[in-house]
Amino acid sequence: MTTASELEKHLRDTPDLYVLKSNESGKSNVWKHFSLIFEKRSAAATNDDSKYFCVCVSCKRVYAYKAADGSSFGTKNLIDHIIHIKHTIVYR
Repeated sequence: MTTASELEKHLRDTPDLYVLKSNESGKSNVWKHFSLIFEKRSAAATNDDSKYFCVCVSCKRVYAYKAADGSSFGTKNLIDHIIHIKHTIVYR
């Protein structure tokens, strides 16, 4: 399985291979700040390692939001990231 840092590098180097979509089914307001990452599918594609990741729309940092078995990690790490981003912006 791809790691968040590997996917972040791929997204930065080859953005045309991915589609970012808002998580309209997300219950938390934090999803307004993140997009789900999907690989553009080719006929030869057999797996979709990106389906467990999201990206911050402000800084493009990639986070895992689901485990490989499909269970959710929750949104605490996403909320903490947004708090950090807002804090950084205020004090620059």
